[in-house]
Amino acid sequence: MKRLLSRLTAFAAAVIMAASCLNLNNDGPQTIYPIYFCFSVSDAAGMNLMDTTRCDYVKTHDITATFRGKTYRLDEDPVESKASSVYPAVMYGLRIQEMVWYQQYYGYVLYFGQLAGDVDYLNEDLVIDWGDGTSDTITVYNKIGLDENGNTAVQEAYMLLNGERMTTFPTPLQKPFTYVSPAQPE
Repeated sequence: MKRLLSRLTAFAAAVIMAASCLNLNNDGPQTIYPIYFCFSVSDAAGMNLMDTTRCDYVKTHDITATFRGKTYRLDEDPVESKASSVYPAVMYGLRIQEMVWYQQYYGYVLYFGQLAGDVDYLNEDLVIDWGDGTSDTITVYNKIGLDENGNTAVQEAYMLLNGERMTTFPTPLQKPFTYVSPAQPE
């Protein structure tokens, strides 16, 4: 009886897995996810400037991000949050967080997002102001259209950093100086 029960359980699991695989190949609507940005920020010596456990760069610089005329301050909760009808996007604003992606640890990163994934962003600029007179410009392109079945789909999406197309995650940013911690009061 135990053997029959275990065989039936294995058969049921195989049927469920096969059905889920068939579901992956259907021509249904494409899932559209929110858009967000992650930057690994280091100085010329390779120090992670976002690692607040080893560096106080973020305490000495007023870092902001500006997108569509709205400025987001580091760790400030945004008042507004636009949700897409496809997959909800929650605007978290500008944050520093530890990043693990597909079981790989990236350390502390600068995070901005989420933007609704089902909205056209046609070469719109996200400007990161580092609070030291320097900034980086990220150009966002996200074109929504219809697929051959009439479903909403992302036609093309990419990001440019200071005019160069970015393909790595998180996007590496290097500040042109070596960070020196301010003198500690005695």
